[in-house]
Amino acid sequence: MIGNVDGVNNDYLSGWVFDPKEPAKRLQVDVIYNGKRLIRATAGFNRPELLKNKIGDGNHGFYIALPAIAAPKTPRSWWSRRKAACRWASR
Repeated sequence: MIGNVDGVNNDYLSGWVFDPKEPAKRLQVDVIYNGKRLIRATAGFNRPELLKNKIGDGNHGFYIALPAIAAPKTPRSWWSRRKAACRWASR
């Protein structure tokens, strides 16, 4: 699997994830906070730049609303504390 977290702000986490072995599959993205899964979402939003770069059909983006408990004050502090994480799985 390949992917990228493009950004995180006070309300949303965005990025994309793709499995070259199963190019039609829409992967699940988990948002983990303090070791607990808060959200599971499907990466299925259209990202034209993915298609342009031959990453599947381009429908592998995610845009996830973060609950208040996980919303960072700044992206750097959220990720550097390592209390929160994003992971994807082929489940």
